[in-house]
Amino acid sequence: MWSRKYDKCEKCGTTSIEHVAQGLCRKCYTNKKEAEHRNYERFKKGIPNAFLKKEKLIELYIDKQMSLSDIGMIAGCNRRTVYFHIKKLGIQLRTKVEARTIALDKGKCKYSRINDNGEIEEKTRDKIHFNENFFSKWSNEMAYVLGLIYTDGNITDSSIKMGRLTFAQNEKELIEKFLNLMGSDSKILYRRRAKYENTTAGEMYYFHINCDKLFEQLVKLGLTPNKSLSMKFPEIPGEYMRHFIRGCWDGDGTVYIERRNGNLKTSFISGSIEFIKVLKEHLRKQGLSEVTLYEDRRSKKGNVSYYFRYGTKDSIKLFHYLYEGVSESQYLKRKYEVFKNYLDRNTTPQQLTLFN
Repeated sequence: MWSRKYDKCEKCGTTSIEHVAQGLCRKCYTNKKEAEHRNYERFKKGIPNAFLKKEKLIELYIDKQMSLSDIGMIAGCNRRTVYFHIKKLGIQLRTKVEARTIALDKGKCKYSRINDNGEIEEKTRDKIHFNENFFSKWSNEMAYVLGLIYTDGNITDSSIKMGRLTFAQNEKELIEKFLNLMGSDSKILYRRRAKYENTTAGEMYYFHINCDKLFEQLVKLGLTPNKSLSMKFPEIPGEYMRHFIRGCWDGDGTVYIERRNGNLKTSFISGSIEFIKVLKEHLRKQGLSEVTLYEDRRSKKGNVSYYFRYGTKDSIKLFHYLYEGVSESQYLKRKYEVFKNYLDRNTTPQQLTLFN
């Protein structure tokens, strides 16, 4: 598909040039913007030069933080002319991050999206706030959130857009706790259950954070774009390992009680065999049993996933390893309650001591 929402350029109808925004290819999008600028009344001959002198450009571009397009509008020329003069006069151009930050602050970042009624609507992108130093220093909270990203997150980067973190989950509680721990006000988006050709996409909660600094921090912590099949287990300081694994658990772990015998069962699954092998070994070092790693080839896309299971005794050990002394803000309550309800009904204090 040419883009997520469009099969071809809405203007020229081709797919030969990459999509940029608003359903337009790069060429048509540029032409549209230039046409918008030409709609403004041009100044008389010679007047634009007054706006394109070095002192004036420093005032408009540096001091007032105006965009190239805005300067072009008041000068009666296009943004390319402004760009040419700024570069020629040796004025430092903004980086991609700086330009986007200013645009967000001024409410100038707009995008098109399809609403629940199937209609295309234009939205203004709000600036998202979050703790930009969250991943700069190890902590229990940071390790837990990193585990969530390793299982249900994704990072992307391109020459056009900023680095982006996307996190998606069908558990809204997990999304809310993730954002709260990061101190972020990112809007939680919702996608309804829908069918696409031969596949069905379940309902999903998700959010995006666009930030090059965040992208670079996550890359340093071992994440890579489109990581699911090639993901490797990162280097985690020992004291934070169980918090990272708990994040992975809330993302890709399962706990259930068998109907036929009432036994407690747990399992981990991953699309990366390298990742899950190291995860299994870390849990073995914590006293859990050596278990078999299985392949699952039932995916309609042909992808292979890998998983391992624990029986009741190891599942109880896993419970204590993951949750002991941990704040409720750092785990998914639903999974915790399955463990807790089982333990309240089936174990005595003496048995719990033995399991520990």
